[in-house]
Amino acid sequence: QSAASASGFPVTAAQASLVAASVVLECSRDCLLLARFAPTGLPAMYLAITGLVLLTGLLQSRVGAFASRRLPLLLAGAGVVTLVLWRMPSGGVGLIAALSSFSALFSALLFVQLSLRADASGWSERPRTFSLLAAGGPIGAMLGAGAARLVLLVGSPHALMPLSAGLS
Repeated sequence: QSAASASGFPVTAAQASLVAASVVLECSRDCLLLARFAPTGLPAMYLAITGLVLLTGLLQSRVGAFASRRLPLLLAGAGVVTLVLWRMPSGGVGLIAALSSFSALFSALLFVQLSLRADASGWSERPRTFSLLAAGGPIGAMLGAGAARLVLLVGSPHALMPLSAGLS
């Protein structure tokens, strides 16, 4: 049995969990953002966030292999940052700015690192590994959106952050 098929479920489950965590975090961000800000300020904010993501991408190109070996620490760190954001006052501008920046950086950093980890499986196993990785995306998107909807039925957007931390 190949290494990719032996590790197929964990790769798919990890990707699904990361996508679900990202969807839940972005749902929380969007609910808080749109409830407190006029849409006219969004383009400038999204341009600034895009700049942060580009800088993160450049940094990853320099330290990608080093960081991918520490993927569990990156995932734990993302969960801790999400919990710190959860403890911030829910109505503050600081929370919304931090949440917007972090949700973009979370996606950029962790998804690339998981892809690098899958890429390390070797050239012959690459098609199977990446197809398993890709399968986790839509599964996580559906699970994350469904979980966010259920939480929002009984709680506030602020309540989504511990769920996102747990999924990451």
